[in-house]
Amino acid sequence: MGLSQSSLAFLAGLGFAVMGIAARAGVWKEWYWSSRRGPLSWIPLGRLLVLASFSAGAVALPAEIFGLFQGALVRLGLVSVVGAVRTPAALRPLWVRWVEGYPSDVYRMMCRAVRADADWKPHVSSQAAVDAWVQALRQEKQ
Repeated sequence: MGLSQSSLAFLAGLGFAVMGIAARAGVWKEWYWSSRRGPLSWIPLGRLLVLASFSAGAVALPAEIFGLFQGALVRLGLVSVVGAVRTPAALRPLWVRWVEGYPSDVYRMMCRAVRADADWKPHVSSQAAVDAWVQALRQEKQ
């Protein structure tokens, strides 16, 4: 006896949501420099899969309520796609907003520094730490 499709969708959705929340909380800061925004879109994707796991039972609902259910699925699907392409600032961790607040040339310097330095996490522990890191990178460049 295996898991049903709805159970698998529910578990996958729960997993995606938990991993997205962990990424949002800053548990895995490494993801940012390699994937940029992918994990942040996992939160709405997880919610979409959890909601979709109830599709089989939702068919039995009255037509008006089933229409609302389908509308919620479509909206969460769109939010997931948009979130994967362009994550809203409110979903981005604070340290990511600090890093992305700098001009693109400074951002590229930070990316190069991360690839060269395995101990970059202290540089994003606060806004002041990011500012000091940028100052140090600018001085190294000169």
